[in-house]
Amino acid sequence: MHPVLESLRATVVPSNPSEFWSFVSALASLAVLWVAVRGLKSLRLTREGMLNQANREARACAIERSEEFAREIIEMNASIVNTFAALRIPVFVEDAARVKFDPDPLDELPRAAEWFGKLPAETQSECIQMLNRLEAWSMYFTQQLADSTVAFGPCGPYFCSRVVQFYACLLLMRNNDESSGKYPNLVALFKDWIAELEDEKRGLQRGHLLEQLAELQAKGSRRRTIKPPLGTQLEL
Repeated sequence: MHPVLESLRATVVPSNPSEFWSFVSALASLAVLWVAVRGLKSLRLTREGMLNQANREARACAIERSEEFAREIIEMNASIVNTFAALRIPVFVEDAARVKFDPDPLDELPRAAEWFGKLPAETQSECIQMLNRLEAWSMYFTQQLADSTVAFGPCGPYFCSRVVQFYACLLLMRNNDESSGKYPNLVALFKDWIAELEDEKRGLQRGHLLEQLAELQAKGSRRRTIKPPLGTQLEL
């Protein structure tokens, strides 16, 4: 039996009216406490269940978005890349480190306009459609509807490389086209994922350097040729 009920069972109801109402008040307090304790436990269990369900749904959504990325977005970008190759369009930036947002490098806008102007009108439209598609896709992760840690591995490198590919178009849309949005979700996801990629790159570089150091130390220990100090060996 619950401790509260056990204590109530052992209580003798007083005969004095004042004591009776004190007893009733104490009884009500115990009942409220008991209900509150049970309610808090129930809320905690419900919250844990909701969080677990939300986490499962976020992971499932990330898997769906990754499949969408592979099935539709990569294919959608293929025709644009083929056009770039056929027209020998040079890359706008060669290094992701040159991709800057908030603040955007406004001094790059004339060069971005020149680069974008070399594209056929149909390809320009395709680039804008791709950016719109990437913006909608990114929103799932920036708004916590999908687990970005699940999608980062399969999608992160290619996604960031597409942002680099369309950087000139992004600069123009964000700063020169008043009818266009700022692509906030695309930019936010790019910032997060490019930072993770850089961390991984630095980690791999550190690991490689440590391996080289360990190899050099191992070789050095095997090739130790330093002579002992004079006088420490007896000549017979």
